[in-house]
Amino acid sequence: MNYEQLLNYVSEEFSVYEVPLIEQTGSYGFFSNGTILIEETQSEIEKKCILAEEYGHGIKNVGNILDQQVTENRKQELVARRYAHELLVPLIELVRAKKFGCNSLFETAEYLEVTEDFLIEALEQYKVQYADGIIVSNHQIYFEPFLEITSLKDQSNQKKP
Repeated sequence: MNYEQLLNYVSEEFSVYEVPLIEQTGSYGFFSNGTILIEETQSEIEKKCILAEEYGHGIKNVGNILDQQVTENRKQELVARRYAHELLVPLIELVRAKKFGCNSLFETAEYLEVTEDFLIEALEQYKVQYADGIIVSNHQIYFEPFLEITSLKDQSNQKKP
């Protein structure tokens, strides 16, 4: 899903505007009362990551969570970020990226059309969620000590001594 596709999807539920947000607020994205604001000077890939997180706020959060000194607000921030990671970096897409030939974080981020930082955050989240790894579409995904995806079919086809 590219930025335009995500924008069309999100626009079905919320109003989205690209504005000079950073100079006014210090933020790259903002959600309030059914409206999402995105910093207009960001690249499309950066806007996509920001939009996904702000959409997560719209879908998952309640109330004003601007004060990040409040524990509950920090928790809601993490919920929105987790939603964005799962939306833009679903586990099945990691498998597809590997099948496509992506062998580095840079290549995988480019394939998924997300920033490397966003991909790293998503992988860190998955590492916490799936410490021992997870099987997705007949592939074993490990997150420790680094991202590793292996086909279970390949392993079952190996001859046993």
